[in-house]
Amino acid sequence: MHKKAIVSILVILFLLTGCWDKVEIEERAHISAVGIDMYSAPDGEDVPNRYTFTFAFPENKKDNAKDIIVASVGENLYSVSRIMASRSNKEFFLGHLRTVVIGVDIAKDPKSFRQILDGIENNEFLSRRVVLAITEDSAGEIIKIVPSMENKLGEFIAEIFRRPDRIPRIVGGSVGDIFTDLHESGNTLIPKIIPGETDVKVAGGGIINNYEFRGWLGEEETAHLLVLKGETKCLCGMTVEYKDHSIPVALRPKKPKFRLIEDEDNIKILIEVEMEGDVKQTYFEAHDDMLEVETIGKIENKMEEVTEQRARAAIDKIQKRFETDIIGIGRYLRQSHYKLWKEIEDDWEEIFPNIDIDVNMDIKIRRIGLIR
Repeated sequence: MHKKAIVSILVILFLLTGCWDKVEIEERAHISAVGIDMYSAPDGEDVPNRYTFTFAFPENKKDNAKDIIVASVGENLYSVSRIMASRSNKEFFLGHLRTVVIGVDIAKDPKSFRQILDGIENNEFLSRRVVLAITEDSAGEIIKIVPSMENKLGEFIAEIFRRPDRIPRIVGGSVGDIFTDLHESGNTLIPKIIPGETDVKVAGGGIINNYEFRGWLGEEETAHLLVLKGETKCLCGMTVEYKDHSIPVALRPKKPKFRLIEDEDNIKILIEVEMEGDVKQTYFEAHDDMLEVETIGKIENKMEEVTEQRARAAIDKIQKRFETDIIGIGRYLRQSHYKLWKEIEDDWEEIFPNIDIDVNMDIKIRRIGLIR
């Protein structure tokens, strides 16, 4: 009986125990988006390694809550979020952060860029699924945009990346994937974000080489890069000119195959991609029978020609202009030809711009629409 009484008392005490550090939800500012720019100091003022952080968090009201925007200058994300306690009656909480936008000026300075990245990676509240984007405009001004379709910008941008039907002109964007690339090689592609009046556009990307911004990759170039890397399931928006009218074809790429071609003079890589396609429309009252093998074959050949041409253009820009292996060829050599990789690993940055890379697209049309 005595033991039962003790157990009952312990159970009651356990149930009555509260959290010593509990914070009511109304007392927190749940940050959904952060914009980070280089701090522009007044003339004559020397303030190195300082940045402007612009925060967005929703109002406390439940329905149609809009973002509240606040900004501060500081040396890192952690200290600024703590400093904001002196300017707000709420605790700044980063556990619900959805989007981080970085100004390109930060990425042009490897030291600043690495400081910002480390602050993101080492924050215990931030998910690896947080979207990281880069802009050539002001990151702070982007954070202030109120989308017409969604009051909260951070949520709006995150939803763009999550949509399964998005066009393949947007790289993954999660900090987890970006940090994996950077830890492996110091190179990556960060999605580019462009401001509008009541929305933002995410397309193309900024190339990072050895933690430094090297330049922009266009929308079509990004789309074909994703095909070559096997990171997209649909090459939508493609059109081919056939008998003086445009035919849109939705392509579904399979995982690419990399092959090392034996050559004593240089390293040669062939990237082979198989794709299935659906013709989405042709031409009203067209006389071509889309069921004819000859007609389908001509469209397939034309699509192969166009996609190969655009893929080679993307490779040429990445290889010759930016000299940055974001295609994944170094990873392929390390995984499949380790002996060769160990011979060239230390000089890969100098070797990559001079190797031979070719592509081969094999496209088969599977569907031709609803009407013959």
